[in-house]
Amino acid sequence: MAADIRATVTVLLDTAGITASAEEFDKFTDSYPVLRAQADGLYLPHLDTEEPALSFDPVVE
Repeated sequence: MAADIRATVTVLLDTAGITASAEEFDKFTDSYPVLRAQADGLYLPHLDTEEPALSFDPVVE
């Protein structure tokens, strides 16, 4: 699991063009699971049909 987190953080930083020191990288990998869980907690698909819509779908139907 730790290797997966390190790989994920590496990809995210590389994609964003961010260079991190070893200390910063360790802090990112330590905090990533909590931040990922918090972001996942914002996804509430069962509320999509509620008014007003709580998510935005940019595809015009």
